[in-house]
Amino acid sequence: MDDSCLKQDCRYFLHDRPCKFHKKEGVLCHSCPYFEKIGRRVAVIKLDALGDVLRTMAILPPLRNEYPDSSIVWITRENAIPLFENVEFVDEVLDYGDPFTTHLLQTASFDLVINPDTSRAAMLMASLCKAKEKVGFFLGNSGQIISSNHKAHEWFLMGINDNIKKRNTRTYQQIILDMLELNESDTYIPLNLSKKDKEDGEAFCKEKTLDRRGPIIGLNTGAGRRWQNKIWPIAHYEELIERLLRRKVQVLLLGGIDEKLKIDILKKKFGDKVVSGGCDNSLRKFLSVLDICNVVVSSDTMAAHAALALGKKLVVFFGPTSINEFEVYGRGIKLSANIDCLACYRSTCDRKPNCMDLLKPEIVEDAILQLL
Repeated sequence: MDDSCLKQDCRYFLHDRPCKFHKKEGVLCHSCPYFEKIGRRVAVIKLDALGDVLRTMAILPPLRNEYPDSSIVWITRENAIPLFENVEFVDEVLDYGDPFTTHLLQTASFDLVINPDTSRAAMLMASLCKAKEKVGFFLGNSGQIISSNHKAHEWFLMGINDNIKKRNTRTYQQIILDMLELNESDTYIPLNLSKKDKEDGEAFCKEKTLDRRGPIIGLNTGAGRRWQNKIWPIAHYEELIERLLRRKVQVLLLGGIDEKLKIDILKKKFGDKVVSGGCDNSLRKFLSVLDICNVVVSSDTMAAHAALALGKKLVVFFGPTSINEFEVYGRGIKLSANIDCLACYRSTCDRKPNCMDLLKPEIVEDAILQLL
């Protein structure tokens, strides 16, 4: 085939392997009916925690609607890359830690670079990019933070001033979409499970003899390492489980390696009456287990965003972080205690009782029943 027939300006063209349509149907560039000429080249930089990456993925549907002929590259940390499997809104996902990514950003040119974070790593990468337009944050010549517009500047001020943060009534998604001047009505988190992911979930149900016809309540016991004050007391979990078991629902314990001790304690207390989802799952396996739940109970953490992305109903509770920033997409109930120091954004707390202590199991049970 003549090299002149190669359509390298197609959004499906891959530099080092055949495109998906050639692999599937054997079509060739010169006669391919799926050719889509790239209109705008867009790079999104989002490096932070998995939950932050997930909630930011909500910009993808309206971004694609606004620029349907665009090629979208997402730069993130290696641990977040599995979130983008089967997400067709993104054409390429790059590992922030791979030297190739840095070299690419220093040589490639983009029409639009989006960086909604003021972390130094993200701003430095945004500053390195060659782009006609940059939205969000990047560094000036003397290292100062540059906000691209007044909406970005408002978000910047919210991040450094607790009083402004507490006064905020808008969700994170609304704030970021406003910054990008994108339509809020098109937004959702495009997290897609593969056929294998679904099969893994069904195999887990069969192994643990869980009945998909009856309610399965997933209790996510983790809260991440940064915000220890998000963690609900284990005594509250014990009482909630006792209440749920009296209602003949199935209880599934969720968490990562940091929650192994807590889950082991709950398993020892309740035995076969509760099921452990495992503490050493890969991210995709965790999502496949999460997908079998009817209702998920969680702190404001990655599992909560993932549950909503998978279409689950959610009871989510708040203490040190903002209850208003969290978007539940009409499928969740947000809970917090009646205490004057909410949204303190402190990772630890010596106040007794604290915000999590005051959020009682009967309140969480009532919220679960409303959703069921």
